[in-house]
Amino acid sequence: MELDLNSTPERTILDLTGLGIPHVRVLGRYRYLKAHPPLEDHSHPGMMEISYLARGTQNYWLGEKCFRMKGGDLFVTFPDEPHSTGPDPEHCGMMYWFILELPPSPEGFLGLPKEQAQAYWEGLRSFPHRHCCAGPELHPILERIFRAMAAPAGPLQPARIHLGMLEYLLEVLSLVQREPVRALSPAIAAVTEFIDSHLEDSLVVEVLAREADLSVPRFKARFRSETGFPPAEYVLRCRIEHASRLLASSSGSILEVAMASGFCSSQYFASAFRRITGMTPTHFRERLAGPAVDV
Repeated sequence: MELDLNSTPERTILDLTGLGIPHVRVLGRYRYLKAHPPLEDHSHPGMMEISYLARGTQNYWLGEKCFRMKGGDLFVTFPDEPHSTGPDPEHCGMMYWFILELPPSPEGFLGLPKEQAQAYWEGLRSFPHRHCCAGPELHPILERIFRAMAAPAGPLQPARIHLGMLEYLLEVLSLVQREPVRALSPAIAAVTEFIDSHLEDSLVVEVLAREADLSVPRFKARFRSETGFPPAEYVLRCRIEHASRLLASSSGSILEVAMASGFCSSQYFASAFRRITGMTPTHFRERLAGPAVDV
């Protein structure tokens, strides 16, 4: 898949290849105020992608495994590794992605002297945490790079950008000292399993808190802290994900899909589906089917 270099009013993609800095390719940023269609499965031959979610939530899929990101999280894909947002849309929020080549040897990596090139190269190749909490520290570094790229061209502009990228990667490498994003606690994991198996039932917060053996206020705080969503929003998104799978795999009517996913009416289902995915259920199904082919 060719690297996407198309900027829009909602996203800015910087082509870094003309800066004279070896191995850096793309730096992107989106600021989405509404959901966008899912990101299709793709990979970057010989290149690593480092995605930083500054604000919002986002799901990334590698095969059948889903990684649920929330604001402040970092997600890494390694060279030639297929990834996508699966059936999930690109959610509203702010995301940065940085794509760089990982050559077979460290010689000249990032235009650095031998020992420094070796340290960066080895650190990125052996980065142990695909998904970890990076916190807010990366955001201002990335914004400084964008400001440097937008500044008038001059002899020192590439140096400023180069220093910003090295600082960013240095901060990323420091994350090896932190733990990866932890799995859900047993209490909250039990609730998410309960939700998955009872999507057609009334899943009010009192019922969910009882499953976790927590008071309602404590449950709501714990659930949002661990999943990134309030309970009601999490339930809604699970229902939408389930409906997406039904739309893709069955020929049932929109009303039948809505009822099987726990919605009380097709109108509410269509409204919620569009808010989460950016498409109506009908458009979603048509998009999966693709254009008609004349025989």
